[in-house]
Amino acid sequence: MAIAGVVTVALTGWLAFLLAGPVVSLTTLILIGTSPLMVVSSRIGQSENLLIVFWLLNLIFLSLHLSGANRKWLWLAAIASGLSMLSKVSGIVSVIAGVIILLHQPRKRLAVLVSEIVLFGVVSLSFFALFFVYGAAIDWNVFKNIWTSNIDRTYDIGFSPIFNLITTTKITISKLLTDGWPLLGWFGLSFLYGWRDEKSKYFVLLPILIYLVFFLLMGSSSYGWYRTPFMPFLFIAAAWFLSDGVKNVPRMLQAVLLLIPLGINVGKIVEILPSISLTPYLRLGLPSLILVFVLFEFLPSNIQTKYQKIAKALYLLLFTIAILSNIVLDYLMTPEYWLQMN
Repeated sequence: MAIAGVVTVALTGWLAFLLAGPVVSLTTLILIGTSPLMVVSSRIGQSENLLIVFWLLNLIFLSLHLSGANRKWLWLAAIASGLSMLSKVSGIVSVIAGVIILLHQPRKRLAVLVSEIVLFGVVSLSFFALFFVYGAAIDWNVFKNIWTSNIDRTYDIGFSPIFNLITTTKITISKLLTDGWPLLGWFGLSFLYGWRDEKSKYFVLLPILIYLVFFLLMGSSSYGWYRTPFMPFLFIAAAWFLSDGVKNVPRMLQAVLLLIPLGINVGKIVEILPSISLTPYLRLGLPSLILVFVLFEFLPSNIQTKYQKIAKALYLLLFTIAILSNIVLDYLMTPEYWLQMN
């Protein structure tokens, strides 16, 4: 799982690079590589941690195929999609998302488009058939009973699944590990949707929405690992949103939202090390910082241009402090402690 976690970080950064370039890719690597939630959850032996490795590979190969129209990438995308289904049946989301992505090729002739979709579907779904081959080889009746028992599982997602999904970050069935970065990713999704960027729409927003359908269908909100496949895309969305403040002019909203993960991390650090007193610094520092960005937001454009470098420097300083809080919390979280966190 530790190896799969490292590979997930690398693949998420690679996908971000293909979609948005080196700045977003580096930001994504920093976020997902230091997030306390991902550090802990990626070490847990659950099949979702393997599913996201193959799903990310699937999307990377599809992106390369659309860029170069080379059939080898399509074959590799189909194989990766099939392996994601072998990791867990919910990996079927990679097939559905892949078909929709392949359909979005308006410049290709219909015959070529159909042939690509058929190739992708047949190759990827052939892996799914291995479930039934395995079941028949061992004991068909036992396999059928196991399959039926999974279909009849209790639906326990509750009455507010979207609210819980966005506002709580879980590790196991009952253990929470509150992390502000996924919440920042949900904000980032609205930013990307409003931007109407084609790559973000099909390789970030679409996978989240497709998996959301299966997340609701499976109804197992109580299992923290069911949320893991959302995470790579949420971290890309968060990185894309935050990187825009580096490449362009940092906005007040980006700076203020950075305070969410920073505040959560600092709160947990103080829980672990209660002797540290940060209240005086926070009481003066946070309002002053927010006031600076508020004033910068509403100043005339000529003054904004004049002081743009100062605003960027403050924004980068705030981002750096937030990342350092990730790293400090990662080192302070012993296995005994994170089980007591909420």
